[in-house]
Amino acid sequence: GICYTHPEKLPGVTRGGLSRHFFHRPSKAYTTGTRKRRKIQTDCDLQGMGETRWHKTGKTRPVMVNGTQKGCKKILVLYTNFGKNRKPEKTNWVMHQYHLGQHEEE
Repeated sequence: GICYTHPEKLPGVTRGGLSRHFFHRPSKAYTTGTRKRRKIQTDCDLQGMGETRWHKTGKTRPVMVNGTQKGCKKILVLYTNFGKNRKPEKTNWVMHQYHLGQHEEE
């Protein structure tokens, strides 16, 4: 899925700053609760050198059409953490995630 693949490896994505649109069905991080899985599997993860994941930034915003809420929008930023005890570093990758409905599920 899009949340589990590094953006550089998605089909049609370039570093030229162009937008791409994908449809994705999220999966839960845990069997209970509403938190979504956003960790990306990379070679560094497999070697125990760190991890890469999407972090939500800011508030979830409603998407309004003619005064009625039709969905929600979240903004996620990709962070990497290479090496033990290192602070996650923000990358230049940003994802605008939209979903239908009025529930603000994390």
